[in-house]
Amino acid sequence: MPRPTELKHIEVAVLVLINHQNRVLLTQRRSDVHLPDYWEFPGGKIESGESPEQALIREIQEELAYQPNEARAWQQIDYQYPDFAVRLHIFKEHAEQPQVHSNEQQATQWCAVEDLSKQQLPPANQGIVEALMQHQL
Repeated sequence: MPRPTELKHIEVAVLVLINHQNRVLLTQRRSDVHLPDYWEFPGGKIESGESPEQALIREIQEELAYQPNEARAWQQIDYQYPDFAVRLHIFKEHAEQPQVHSNEQQATQWCAVEDLSKQQLPPANQGIVEALMQHQL
């Protein structure tokens, strides 16, 4: 196992998109990636030279054909998996009836906050769930 100083560090921009029913959007991870078929909040890796905001807009447009209009920086979460470390730059947006379309053919669902604990989510997402459960919508 690599020592903590040797771990690969990944920066990720994540969107917590909340609709008019206070449901949050989840997307399902592809079967060929780390934690296959888990549900997660949409987003993706921040590329070199990109700000978290730029990455968020790019990733959400690529994945969901959706333009985040009012996404606001909400929190950061650092999480260490056995073989890499991740920093989630989390943005939150409330939208009445956001129109999303899965460009990458991954499944999507709108999930009630109280049902998030029933979903198979990556461990790094647990801090988001905890904050949402504390009614920090």
